[in-house]
Amino acid sequence: MVSNSGLKSASYSKTIENVSEEDNEIQLFPNPFTVEVNLRIGNPELVRSIEVLDMLGRQIEIITQGAVQKEQSIGASLKSGMYIIKINGVDKVQLYRLVKK
Repeated sequence: MVSNSGLKSASYSKTIENVSEEDNEIQLFPNPFTVEVNLRIGNPELVRSIEVLDMLGRQIEIITQGAVQKEQSIGASLKSGMYIIKINGVDKVQLYRLVKK
């Protein structure tokens, strides 16, 4: 479109598919934990990988896209301490702090 002043303008729109809250939901419990932590993912297809990191950011464990399940347990091999669970999604990254007693 060209206005009377000679300036050109344009508009752009995009429809974004709605993602239900349930599909996007991540649950980690119990926290703190002693043996394993349970991980529930609303829609595992939206998760590319799950990383367990120490507090220095070093990768301790990784679960890649094909192995991500709706419900799984992680952390059995971890020593006592604080950890970060990094969930790399299709459109976002989520971080959770965990404590193993």
